[in-house]
Amino acid sequence: MGNYYFAKDGDKVYFKLTGVLKYTTCGHFDAFLDDFIAHADHVESIAIDLTEAEFLDSTNLGFLAKIAQFMLDKNGSQTTIYSTSKDVNQTLRGVGFDQVFNLVEEKSNLDDIFGVIEPDKFEKKDKTIMMLDAHRCLMNINEKNQQTFKDVVNLMEQSLKNKL
Repeated sequence: MGNYYFAKDGDKVYFKLTGVLKYTTCGHFDAFLDDFIAHADHVESIAIDLTEAEFLDSTNLGFLAKIAQFMLDKNGSQTTIYSTSKDVNQTLRGVGFDQVFNLVEEKSNLDDIFGVIEPDKFEKKDKTIMMLDAHRCLMNINEKNQQTFKDVVNLMEQSLKNKL
C-alpha cells in the first residue's frame, strides 16, 4: 500500500510518496492536490521525494504531471523529484518526466519534515473521473504519452458517457 505525505516551509512545498502507489488507494491524494492547487498562492518551489516509492501506476504518474504543470504555469519552474530506484527512474524517464521535472537520482534530506495526508480528510471524486483527469495530465507531457494513453482516456470518457 502507498502513503502520501506533505510539508510546507514558507513558500517551499514538499511531497513524499512511499510504497506501492495504485489508483485503488489514491483518491485522497487527488482530492488533496486539487485543494492544494486551488489555494496555493505563494509557492516558489516543489520537491517530491520518491526514494521510498516501489511502484507508481499511471494514475499516480498523472498526479505528478499535475504538480509539474501547476509549477510551470505558476512561475515557469520545474519541480524536483528525488528517486533512487532504478525501476522508478526508468518509469519516470519512460513517460518523459525528464523533460518537465528536475530528476535527482539520490536521496533527499527531507525525511523528518513530513506529515501524513489523512485519507478521510478530503472528499474523493468518482474513480473514473479521478483517473481520467490524471491521465489527461499525463498525456500533456509529450506526444508519445498522447499516443500511449489516448485509448485509455477514450475508454474512460466513454465509460462516463454511459454512466450519465
